[in-house]
Amino acid sequence: MAPSADITARTILSHRVWVVALLLTVTVVAGVLATRVSFDSAIEIWFLENDPDLAVYDDFVQEFSADEIVVIGVFAADVFTPEILEAVERVTQAASDAPYAGRVLSLATLEPIEEEITGDTELFRERVLANSLLAGSFVSMDSTATAIVVELERAGNTVVGKNALVQSLRETLRREAQLGAATFHMTGTPVLDVTALEYNSRDLAEILPVMVLLLVGVAWLVFRRLLLALLPLGVVLLASTWAYGLMGFLGMKATLISTALMPLFFAVGVADSIHLAVEYQRQIGLGAHREEAIRLVLARLLRPFFFTSATTAAGLLSLALSDLRPVREFGLIAAAGVMAAFVATVGLLPAVIVMIRIPGRRIVMGRDGGFPSRVLQHIITPSRWATRAVAIVSAAGFTVGIAAATQLQVGVDPMSWFPRGDEFRLETERIDAALPGSSSLEFLVTAPDGGLRDPRQLKRLDEFERWLERETAVTRVVSMVDVVKEAARVARHDEVGAAWLPVTPIVTDEILAALEYRGNLEGWARDDYSLARLSARLPLSEAAQLVDQLDRIAAEVDARFPGSTLHVETTGYAKLMVKMEEYLIGSQIECLVLALAVITLLMSVLLRSVVLGLFSMIPNLTPIAIGLGAMSLAGVSLNPGTVMIGAVALGIVVDDTVHFMVALQRALADEASVDEAIRVAVSEVGPALAVTTLLLAASFCVLILGSFAPSIQFGAITTLIVVVALAADLVLLPAVLRLVPWALKGLRDR
Repeated sequence: MAPSADITARTILSHRVWVVALLLTVTVVAGVLATRVSFDSAIEIWFLENDPDLAVYDDFVQEFSADEIVVIGVFAADVFTPEILEAVERVTQAASDAPYAGRVLSLATLEPIEEEITGDTELFRERVLANSLLAGSFVSMDSTATAIVVELERAGNTVVGKNALVQSLRETLRREAQLGAATFHMTGTPVLDVTALEYNSRDLAEILPVMVLLLVGVAWLVFRRLLLALLPLGVVLLASTWAYGLMGFLGMKATLISTALMPLFFAVGVADSIHLAVEYQRQIGLGAHREEAIRLVLARLLRPFFFTSATTAAGLLSLALSDLRPVREFGLIAAAGVMAAFVATVGLLPAVIVMIRIPGRRIVMGRDGGFPSRVLQHIITPSRWATRAVAIVSAAGFTVGIAAATQLQVGVDPMSWFPRGDEFRLETERIDAALPGSSSLEFLVTAPDGGLRDPRQLKRLDEFERWLERETAVTRVVSMVDVVKEAARVARHDEVGAAWLPVTPIVTDEILAALEYRGNLEGWARDDYSLARLSARLPLSEAAQLVDQLDRIAAEVDARFPGSTLHVETTGYAKLMVKMEEYLIGSQIECLVLALAVITLLMSVLLRSVVLGLFSMIPNLTPIAIGLGAMSLAGVSLNPGTVMIGAVALGIVVDDTVHFMVALQRALADEASVDEAIRVAVSEVGPALAVTTLLLAASFCVLILGSFAPSIQFGAITTLIVVVALAADLVLLPAVLRLVPWALKGLRDR
């Protein structure tokens, strides 16, 4: 028995009451601090502080307030009836009074309808449909739909702000729907964010209890003692509480990727606690008394426990080198939670487990390891041909996985997050089909010395707008150019479709003066005509197309506006979403490579061999490659919900490798042959690895029952990786070591 392990065991057991009391006290304090943690959905947190795109966006919102919008679609057989127009006016007024609502645009604000409700609605219809700013934008050409656009105030760009606005609008639409005059739908990026958070929260609320019951149920079937079955859950809860308590203490906020913390703690906590419980049962089955069994358990497992935690924590701490603050904070908190799970495993569990009476040899994990161990013994005694076949098939799977993984797409299609037939998805699709769309790409236009008064510059912008509508996913572009064109049409009393731009500075100045007097240019251009916005609307359901088109749009901007007289910059929430995912995914790839390097180094230190350190990464890299390859083949894209799969999976799979390699090292030190050492190692740790995999796979599988696609995808891919990792540790790694026994040279003396 290692002296340090023996001292640790004796200290914990002799002071177990104080140990438990101390850990529970820290947990209570952490729980209080955890209540301070709030959610941060601001898009700015995903950018470097000096990012030029973020600087442009800041300039844009400073001048024009907001670009995130909520679109309320009002649908009826004819929206120009008095009762529908009254409903539009009521909803517009209610939306204006909603929390964090900025400018509200509708027929009631763009073309006042008070006198038309009891007057000549047919004349009003003609006037609206003749208006190039309204027809096709705020009213469908067949008069069956009209839009109410609510801009989100900058101060409302938080979870609380968006939720307050969306809930207020939902309540307004519920009241209006009861009147039965029209059908109301609502979409837009604020609604998307709120709905996604609701789905994610609902899935967690419904699935997490199932995961817990499944964990406890399977553990009880294995251990036949309820308290023993609850041990993994206790470790997970303690680690999670300490981690979120640290977030509260440091003033950190939860973000999109923080949802990966719980599955990570679940995996780490379950793995080590299962190993401890199985080894404790084994020692009891061999005739050891409780305290003696705990001392023996810690002597054998303290080192692998430390290195499983250290390798996982080190890999996660590599994320702290990321340029993105949310990723840095995730790495720090995740690493702290992993070490908290280690403290709970070696501090709390021995103090509790020694008080549990273990059943006789009829339990699943009996003296010889039981049924799982006998199955494993058959698996790891293959013929020479089978050994080579395992290596060849695994190499092929790894190669195919890597090749497929290189084809992974970056996904910004929010509609793919929701199942077909989902209410939000249906509402969005109906609004996008009838109206220009509920997402926008913005352009910040700079013209020195009031250059936007020049009709030649307005013509250049008009041509660019038409190109956007013709060549990209954009369905409608509106700017001061279109306001000027409509004013010119009205001044000439032209018919529908005859909107035109004035060609002389004198006429342009006259129109601009009239528009400025009526306030029609507010929100479109600065008073000195040196700055303006182009707002390009596109369907939220087609946002994914924007990823491939942004580079082409940027090239077109450079080609059309090369000089200094007119400078156009692409910005807006849609642009930042694409850039955010590029940052996030690029950061994760860099950090994953660094994590692999750090873990390989630690494995080399643990095994005191660089060669063995490299070989030990085979069962870690293979399942991740296969999992990412499966993502690509299944058409699952990398997005904020799935991008953390690599980091979480690496933290899961490396633990089993540590336990196997340490057990193999002990067997070789006892002068066993390579084949015998592998059989001994599998017999010793195989049952625990099998049980751990069963629990984790079953638990992650439960996520598939959810309704939010990122959670479903995370659960499915992680389940695949966990199962493949078990085969890699117990089949592939032994096969490789049999084929290259020289890699184990000198390990016997370590």
